[in-house]
Amino acid sequence: MQTRMVGAALGLALALAACGGSPGPVEGGDPGGGGGGGGGETPTAISGRVTVSAGQSAGGVQVKACYAQDCSDSRSRQVSADGAGNYTIGGLQKVRYRVVAFKDQNGDGKTGYGDLSGEFAGPVVPPAQDVNIALTVVTTGQPGSLGTIVYDSGNKIYRIDPADGRRVSVAGTCPATVDSYPDLASTGEIGVRCGFGASDIVVYNPDGTTGLTLRPPGGIRGHLAFSPGAERIAYESGESPGYPVKVIDRAGRELASFPNTFSPSWLPDGRLGLLSGNGVFVSDGALKTLSKIDRGGVVNPSDLAVSPDGSRVAFALNSHVWTMNIDGGALTQASVSGGREDNPAWSPDGRLLALVVRESSLGGYIQVKTFGTDEGFVPLGDADGKAVYLTGTMNWR
Repeated sequence: MQTRMVGAALGLALALAACGGSPGPVEGGDPGGGGGGGGGETPTAISGRVTVSAGQSAGGVQVKACYAQDCSDSRSRQVSADGAGNYTIGGLQKVRYRVVAFKDQNGDGKTGYGDLSGEFAGPVVPPAQDVNIALTVVTTGQPGSLGTIVYDSGNKIYRIDPADGRRVSVAGTCPATVDSYPDLASTGEIGVRCGFGASDIVVYNPDGTTGLTLRPPGGIRGHLAFSPGAERIAYESGESPGYPVKVIDRAGRELASFPNTFSPSWLPDGRLGLLSGNGVFVSDGALKTLSKIDRGGVVNPSDLAVSPDGSRVAFALNSHVWTMNIDGGALTQASVSGGREDNPAWSPDGRLLALVVRESSLGGYIQVKTFGTDEGFVPLGDADGKAVYLTGTMNWR
């Protein structure tokens, strides 16, 4: 249930892998269906009542005791409250539990916009009574409220609504049948690298049909980025020497070239952010010169993402994601997982920060957190509650 609760708070559809159905019985020494550390103590219980607002019914409310914040099936117990909202969760050990309650009102298998959710304030050690929880209607997570994430996986492009998890495949017509490095324009178009190696740039219309194919000299070898108005495209060129980031218009005419740079990301005022092996750079408005913005120590970064308001940047460095103000201040490591993290992306309002945690060189999972808080990253889920896996890259607009 943990990710459901976080999803309600963030307005996201999140993976339910840590939220599944009712676990099996808890046996000696197993707090909450499998967590270690009980030492064979006699199982005990937590009880209380859930309350709902006027006009709502307590019927169908689920209550879950999660051991040490872990709400996975093997380390938690889940029961149904009765019609009056009363519940008892038995078979628990004398350890600290997080107690949460929820009601999936629309039957879609997750708790999100329009559903009910609540949580007892603070940890609970059984035996405990009067662990009462007030449920409220989730008002965040309305479909479309968080923009769209586009990503590539298995050589195909997908778009997903992070608020409700609805995902669709983009029916592209890339002749090489290999689409990668997608970017979503403000117009709803999706630009991709079409093929392996130095390839064409293909722009798909919002309906998935092909709208534009560009064959720049040297081809595109990696990331591309639409300018704020989608009238220009910055891309990693395969042209040597220097393998520059180039900027072209929609007719393919070259407007700028920045040798020995990569990972383009636009600022809202039309300047361009770039990376090199020795730092983070921002161009002038005319795309003529670059200025280094970091204050040193940023060596071999990757995957630049400028925030929507242009006030800060995020990038990968030493297997973690870092954020920094646009003036180079407040360099902060934003992630602390044990995996390799990369590909940061900002929500359209700049409130949320996403990244990819790679399980291997083949791919990883999208995870999200509220920027500037101490809360951890949680996995983004699709409409079925499955964690969103990708083999390539993502962007969020």
